[in-house]
Amino acid sequence: RKGTNDNVRVMVRVRPFNQKEINEVGGQIPFCVVQVNSDTIITAIPPPGDSSQEASYPFDHVFWSMPPEQVPAPVDVAGQEEVYKHVGVPQLDSMFDGYNGCIFAYGQTSSGKTHSMMGYPGHGRGVTPRLCEEMFTRIGKAQGSNTTYEVKVSFLEIYNEKVQDLLVKKREDLRIVHDPLRGPTVRGLTEKLVHSWEEIEALLDAGMDSRTTAATAMNDKSSRSHAVVQLSLDMETQLGQVGAKKISRPRRSRANLVDL
Repeated sequence: RKGTNDNVRVMVRVRPFNQKEINEVGGQIPFCVVQVNSDTIITAIPPPGDSSQEASYPFDHVFWSMPPEQVPAPVDVAGQEEVYKHVGVPQLDSMFDGYNGCIFAYGQTSSGKTHSMMGYPGHGRGVTPRLCEEMFTRIGKAQGSNTTYEVKVSFLEIYNEKVQDLLVKKREDLRIVHDPLRGPTVRGLTEKLVHSWEEIEALLDAGMDSRTTAATAMNDKSSRSHAVVQLSLDMETQLGQVGAKKISRPRRSRANLVDL
């Protein structure tokens, strides 16, 4: 983002134990191998019987989403809104400044990547739907200004090294190519022009319904594919007029929201 030096930021989120994990140890809360003492440092704790030393790791932000009845901590429990405030809002700010960016959630199966990125309706919405909704909120507030906006969205998945479009009924394998102007791009990927948050919401729901899922040892319905939501924001600001010629400043930004 302009005026900052944080081109790459790394954050970590600790999710609660799920019921399956609790049942596996006889209904008790399992031993937690991490603890947090601040919102930027996390400490790895060796389990009982392990002679390893504790090790602390700094991050740009630590989201502690473990409820106190499971593992107490000296920091507040981080919900979906808190994650969006630190992860999604700076990305949206950068898009309106004309900068490209990427948010991606990385972790093993059942670690909560899809929950953090997509979530579920209501207060449980993840980074992606919150960012999309706020984008149109900001555009709505700018109505009547000298800047016009155009938003496009794509939704793809990568499964077994195959790239497929989640916004079409007929699924075909797509190719990643290098475009001289746009850089790496997916040839043949649908790019939908949208005019409201409701339109994007419908596309996201349709894409999620099309994602490849399968049971794993940790999750009965795991999202087995990598999913990427691509947002394109075109802005054109009218600067004035010289004679009959209008002077404008076009800008384009793109965000890739990735659930690995």
